[in-house]
Amino acid sequence: MVEVVMAIVTNNNKEVLIVRRAKSEGKLLWQFPGGTVEQNESIEKATIRELKEETGINGKVVKILGSRIHPYTKKHIAYVLCEYIGGEISISDPEIDQVQWAKINKLDQYFTTPIFEPVQEYLNSLL
Repeated sequence: MVEVVMAIVTNNNKEVLIVRRAKSEGKLLWQFPGGTVEQNESIEKATIRELKEETGINGKVVKILGSRIHPYTKKHIAYVLCEYIGGEISISDPEIDQVQWAKINKLDQYFTTPIFEPVQEYLNSLL
């Protein structure tokens, strides 16, 4: 059962939306916006809710890119491709320290662990 969702949101400038946690989860400081799926909540609804809560951005689910047991957190995570609908970046979640659009070809400057392969393949296809 999926415990956590991550929203993969890109823009026309070959950038992807990332967040920096106020408190690092081990090696994980920067990551895609997301969070815990609540009881009786669909993956899609959880993704859109977490995206809005963490970033202020409105999105629409396109498809699930894949899921895995994360090698560090050991949580079952679904990676969900979302279309950017609108909204301005705003931080209202105390767990989030920073939100930004990062160049896809510069993600290795933010991420300290390898990006899940289906997500990386999708991002590479945009370059």
